[in-house]
Amino acid sequence: MASRRTPAATTPAIDPAEFAALRAAAQKAGDRLVANRGEFRDLLTHIEKEALAQGWQIETQVQPATRGPDPLPELVHYPVTAMLATGADRDAPPAFNGLLRWLEGLSNSSKAIEITSIFMMGEPGGLTKARVELRLIGRTDHEFHSKK
Repeated sequence: MASRRTPAATTPAIDPAEFAALRAAAQKAGDRLVANRGEFRDLLTHIEKEALAQGWQIETQVQPATRGPDPLPELVHYPVTAMLATGADRDAPPAFNGLLRWLEGLSNSSKAIEITSIFMMGEPGGLTKARVELRLIGRTDHEFHSKK
């Protein structure tokens, strides 16, 4: 005689509210990623304008983009070196304060920007130069798709 057993549930039911919260969090994180090269250029221009507004002269160097780490190969890292130098404007705010405000703006950006290193140089009168290594994080671009 065969017995009838109800199969045990192997996975718990997903709470719709919890699922909606996870989906919203994923969307918010995705919105912080640089979507394409055009958005990257716009963000870089914004970063440069903000440095100028804080009294710095800025020159940026962009290194080739790289894939994200193994668990997240759909991400792309855009490494950027920002070379900052104080201008000749003696009425500009103190350079160190301007650097801090600029860095704070990067940290509060609506886009994913990592500050990976900072090197500051100065003279007896104060800070005169800084090199800031940044990594802008985006979605995988066409440049990484394999050719078929």
